[in-house]
Amino acid sequence: MERANAKAGGSGRTILASLAALGSVVLASTCCLPMFPFVFAAGAAGSSAFFTKARPFLLAASLLSIAFAFYQRRRAKQCNCKPNLLSTIMRPVFRKTVLLMLKPDLLEHAMQGNYRFCSAPDCPVVYFDEESNCQFTIDDLRIRVGVKAKVEPIPLCYCFGFDESHVREEIIHTDDTTIPATISRLIGEGLCACDTHNPSGMCCLGEVNSKVKTLRTQFR
Repeated sequence: MERANAKAGGSGRTILASLAALGSVVLASTCCLPMFPFVFAAGAAGSSAFFTKARPFLLAASLLSIAFAFYQRRRAKQCNCKPNLLSTIMRPVFRKTVLLMLKPDLLEHAMQGNYRFCSAPDCPVVYFDEESNCQFTIDDLRIRVGVKAKVEPIPLCYCFGFDESHVREEIIHTDDTTIPATISRLIGEGLCACDTHNPSGMCCLGEVNSKVKTLRTQFR
């Protein structure tokens, strides 16, 4: 019985160790750093205790993943920011989107590569390719990037033309805004085209709702 309890306790500690390893990797994330190899490495290393026979292979995979991540990191030209976890891991962007946003004289420079969108407000870099030194800044785009814009007009919804001033004026005059509901209705009708209009290639509704919340607090 004592041996079984000890075994169960060891298994529980192993699970906690695995979760701690993954958590520490996530919390250590920084902009433009390819995190997936690190996450895999930490998870494999922590989980190897579950698979005694496979432990050497998992540890080897961990070391290879770490080496590969540092190789990517060395090759990548970084932007000067530390955005949140979402922009580091979850913000790949289609090359089609990049091409549609760039000025015509830069199109040839973006014909290859796997690009990510940097959403850090104080960083001038908009797109960067982890596999090369290629990156594009706000000055390289044909349109303004709302999350990085400091002066009006500050775009919020690229598909239907709403900017921050529209939301602000409506809240000032009516104490509320119907803009998020309007955008939601149009999205529901399949009329949005965020992959070709929004520099991030993603739906703008989350950014719109966040800005509405901020402005409501500010002007109410």
